[in-house]
Amino acid sequence: MKHFTHCMVVAGMMALATPVAAQQMATQLLPRTTVVSQAKAAAAGSFVKNAAPTPQKAISLNPSDYGEVVSIISEDFSKMTTGSEAEPDEDTDISYQNDDNAWINMSGDYTKELGWGSHGAYPAGGCLYINSGQVNTPLLDLTGNDGIFFVKFRARTFEEDAESNYTVIEGAETNGMTATWRFLENYQVEKIDNTWREYEFMFHEGGPTTLINICPQDAAILIDDIQVYQVKQYVGTPVAHKHRFYTGKTFNLSWDAVDGADSYLLNVYTVKGDGVTPLDYIVENKKVTGTEFVVDNADSGDTYYYTVQGMKGDKVSMPSTPVKIMDVEAPTLADNCPITDGTYTASWNEVPTAERYNYVAAAKNVAKEDGKTTVTHLWMPGSTYGEGSEIAVEFTKDEPDDHSVDRGYPQLNGQAGWRATHYAVYKDALVLDAFWMTQAKQDDGLISPEFDLSKDGGKINIEMTAAAEPCEYYDENGTAQTAYTRCAVALFSYDKSVDDFVQTELVYVQDLNNDWQTKTVELTKGTDRSIIGFYGTYTWTNLYIKELKITQNYKAGEFFYDPFYYGNFLEGTSVDVHVPYRLNGMDIYHRAQSVRVKQAAQSQYESTSYLESKMSDYKLAAGDVATGICTPDVSFSGATVRMEGDRLVVNNPAKAPVYVYTAAGAVVASDMSGAETASFSVPANATYIVKVGKQSVKVTL
Repeated sequence: MKHFTHCMVVAGMMALATPVAAQQMATQLLPRTTVVSQAKAAAAGSFVKNAAPTPQKAISLNPSDYGEVVSIISEDFSKMTTGSEAEPDEDTDISYQNDDNAWINMSGDYTKELGWGSHGAYPAGGCLYINSGQVNTPLLDLTGNDGIFFVKFRARTFEEDAESNYTVIEGAETNGMTATWRFLENYQVEKIDNTWREYEFMFHEGGPTTLINICPQDAAILIDDIQVYQVKQYVGTPVAHKHRFYTGKTFNLSWDAVDGADSYLLNVYTVKGDGVTPLDYIVENKKVTGTEFVVDNADSGDTYYYTVQGMKGDKVSMPSTPVKIMDVEAPTLADNCPITDGTYTASWNEVPTAERYNYVAAAKNVAKEDGKTTVTHLWMPGSTYGEGSEIAVEFTKDEPDDHSVDRGYPQLNGQAGWRATHYAVYKDALVLDAFWMTQAKQDDGLISPEFDLSKDGGKINIEMTAAAEPCEYYDENGTAQTAYTRCAVALFSYDKSVDDFVQTELVYVQDLNNDWQTKTVELTKGTDRSIIGFYGTYTWTNLYIKELKITQNYKAGEFFYDPFYYGNFLEGTSVDVHVPYRLNGMDIYHRAQSVRVKQAAQSQYESTSYLESKMSDYKLAAGDVATGICTPDVSFSGATVRMEGDRLVVNNPAKAPVYVYTAAGAVVASDMSGAETASFSVPANATYIVKVGKQSVKVTL
């Protein structure tokens, strides 16, 4: 058993990431201590080491045409009197060591305002000489004037024959110099030579503690007259939103209304190889009276950008932040699925830019009578990391490990298509590593497929058997305390206004400890398109889930799609699917999604390695499927084993002890009452070993 001397306790409600937006293939086991920093920039140099900034020419617009110019900060380095442009004073150290914040380290004796920072910078007779270093502004409040701001400066190379083709100017909202920075535009300054020239750049989405950094990386430069300013516009710049309802040829664009604007000016375009300069417009200077527009002439898979400007009479605002439109359309499933001996072949069209596909097969599960219907019944012992995984299942709750898998689709007994993040598969549990939620601010969760949970007015009943690893810590008085990980149960429902799933309900399962306990949760806001997520939180130790059951009250004839097969990252445009015997005579439906593996990240700061389309709608694959298996009974030693609904029934005339094991050897259920009939509620879509007395039989349900 692991014990920790410190623990961060997270209290209160939290917003969990939407389950659709961030799906990633499981790749490797990660130790708890491996946290990719999203925050701390280097003490010197660029914000992001080895970042490849985007080339950008000086801005083409005149800011004063859009309104009144408002100065934020202006520095001419006139206090740097020593040295000269020809001979900088490299003996004078203008910076000091600031252990609390390496970005705010320039002595106030050399600037008009406090809070500047630099490394490898020296006075040069009224300007600043930078040699293998950088200079950055103080933390600036740039929230006003729609968050748009401009940076202007003069620069030349120090050496007469030198050129700088790789000077970076970049902005970041530091969030008060806390753990996570929000990076803004990042530009590569057009060629700097030995002649003094003025350079000017436009930034969006400034915040209350924004920092601008200038960093030459291939030549020493002289820099002077750094100005940061904003424009109080005649008409405001709209905030543009992510595109919605992507079909390849069409997608919807929308933006926030601007007070006083009577119309808007829309541009949609591709860019040149530099990643910035507009190339081909598919919508150019389109006047729009509302705040929405449907583009209907796109090429599937092509990457576009769009900007929007507010208009008021003859006045027009500055363009919004360019919004990237990178997506992939969903595939179209073929109408015919040839089926032989319970196996059918599903196929779909090849989608432009898609390299892989995800596929879901589900049975149409129809309630035969009014009453409680089991939507999900997962039994975690005996689970694996999934088809093709080489990660061994070797740990248990009482013998845990410090590693977890970043993301994947574990093969769980009972239902297919559940996604897990920062998890591990143990012999006796599915493990969620709460370290990643509380310390690294990343999801650790078990997330369901999409279900229709609108039955019974959206009331959802959840029963879970779980345990929590203890976390040892010291309170403010130095007294040793013990806390346990909690389970956050979140409901997400589809919101058409954003074309995505949003969190609508959150309940905490508390009072867990290191012993197995069965807890119940009730949710009330289920819709026809809902997803449920289970997350470890509160401490940084493990949450263990052994069994999970989701039920709703159904009326006769109501149904849901019950996934029994999930194909992840499939190559090609077809897959063979075997229908298990338990679904004999049922209608099989399926859906699919395209996966764009390459160039899926929206910016150089994102770690996204692929992009997934929306799932296609469920479509009939095969009706009244016959699996080719003749009998539901398995006989041995005078006993029979069969399925009746969602129950495993054992006729036991010898009245011997009955045990049900997973294929991995974990006990699922037992009956030693001596009854002639034993009945067990067990997850279907799994393989079990049934032992009656001294005889055993393997049963696949």
